[in-house]
Amino acid sequence: MKLSTTAFYAVCAVTYLGRRAGKECVTSHQAAKDLMIPKGFLLRILVTLSRAGILWTLKGPHGGYKLARPPKDITLLEIIEAVDGPLQSTEFHSGGLGSPAVNKKLEAISKDLTESARRQLARITVADLLKKK
Repeated sequence: MKLSTTAFYAVCAVTYLGRRAGKECVTSHQAAKDLMIPKGFLLRILVTLSRAGILWTLKGPHGGYKLARPPKDITLLEIIEAVDGPLQSTEFHSGGLGSPAVNKKLEAISKDLTESARRQLARITVADLLKKK
């Protein structure tokens, strides 16, 4: 499974805010500086995460972003799908090449792998990512 840059930055931003759970809001500018992520790119991610109910936004001079829920209640799957859309299995369009039976089996395998990945990602929370070993 390949994680997009957007999803990687989203996970970084959420874990960054998770480390600050219970504290004041963080501005997008401060988060971008601390995380070394381009400001405009991070702002689009933060807005998307807010719309998905993962982050809470406060407007005004003391505004910014914070987690909308405790870190234990936010999953990796939720973050990834908020910014990249639902995980999808690969469909095989053979263009007349190969065996239709093999292509059908490959699609079934791809679907199973995608569902397995979804289950795994749904079990991992932000709290898990923040645990020190």
